[in-house]
Amino acid sequence: MIPHLILIGKSASGKDVFAGYVAEKYHIPSIRFSTIITEIGREYGWVGKQEEVTKAQKQEIGTRLRREYGAKIYTERIARQVQGKTHTLNGVRHPDEIECLRKHFGDNLMLIGIVVDTEKRYERMLKNGKAKSYVQFQDLEAHAAEEKVDELLEQCDVSLENNGEQAEFYEKIDHLLAKLQKTGT
Repeated sequence: MIPHLILIGKSASGKDVFAGYVAEKYHIPSIRFSTIITEIGREYGWVGKQEEVTKAQKQEIGTRLRREYGAKIYTERIARQVQGKTHTLNGVRHPDEIECLRKHFGDNLMLIGIVVDTEKRYERMLKNGKAKSYVQFQDLEAHAAEEKVDELLEQCDVSLENNGEQAEFYEKIDHLLAKLQKTGT
């Protein structure tokens, strides 16, 4: 059985691309941490029910939840949604989240780091509208929610470089999934 695929990477590294591709081609559903965090933020009244939530707001909500309640508050919700079937869990930002996931899933996790040059990520964030300037990009990068990502990337079981074309990245994903289907690890 393929383990849960835990995607770790900085903003605009390609985590959503990975998750979408794996969902479409391999029928492995994906859960985004930021989606769950935003849902909880809405439930707590920290953002409006219909309000568009920016990346900066999601960072603030996630940091606040971790600080006030611990990562357990949203990792437990994710664990309930997974219900045993392999999932891609997208957007882990803190070691506490990995620790909570390990309590639920044991060793049935594979940490996948997605690594991209800073300049390439900045270009992607400009293109997708998540940053409107280099200063805004730097502010998002410097947020407390992002401070542990480098540490997590060092702990990954495998790293995929994503500086090239999307087709290249898909080939790397296919190679990884073929190995996982064959070995289960």
